[in-house]
Amino acid sequence: MGFFGGQIDNELDSFLSDCKRTSGQHTIAFVSSKLLGAGKAVKKVMGKLEAQGCFVKDFRVFSDYDTAKDYALKLEV
Repeated sequence: MGFFGGQIDNELDSFLSDCKRTSGQHTIAFVSSKLLGAGKAVKKVMGKLEAQGCFVKDFRVFSDYDTAKDYALKLEV
């Protein structure tokens, strides 16, 4: 979020507070690309996931929805 990125939506905190049994779970942190700040934003997301006790196994910055969807479809869960 933000003109140059680097900010994350406050809704993420609300969403994560509703998540249960996250400790020890493997996760992937991802954000959508902005002109600047995507690296900073993904680090913030990683920090929030790790604060929940998650293991961040990968992190990504996606340029568009289709790229993110293609990546997600290739994941082995």
